[in-house]
Amino acid sequence: MTKNIELNNLNFQKEISTILKKYNQECLEKVEEKSKEIGKKAVSTLKNTTNTYKVRTGEYNKSWSLNYDSQSLTFETTVFNKKHYRLTHLLEKGHATLNGGRTHAYIHIAPVQENANKELYYEVKKIYGGG
Repeated sequence: MTKNIELNNLNFQKEISTILKKYNQECLEKVEEKSKEIGKKAVSTLKNTTNTYKVRTGEYNKSWSLNYDSQSLTFETTVFNKKHYRLTHLLEKGHATLNGGRTHAYIHIAPVQENANKELYYEVKKIYGGG
């Protein structure tokens, strides 16, 4: 869309502001979409990779979920385990046993989180024209 605006016109500042707000809103919508997409991918990855860890039943694997919270200019995508949220930390970090030893840490969340963060960073950079 092309508009001719005189530079000495008072509407020039309003027009520039309107154009920048529209651009920012379009970029935010794209970032929000990518955030949801990457979150869904992380949930899928966790559901598939936790099968390899020594969890007795498939309940832990199946209960990974995505929560999305959107406000005016901010949004948050959270990947979490609905039913076994206490177990995630114990498996990821290991824990003390009754006989004084420690269990092995099954690091399975950190790599997925790191990958999702990097992917979102590069997607946001692409959206805002940084590469």
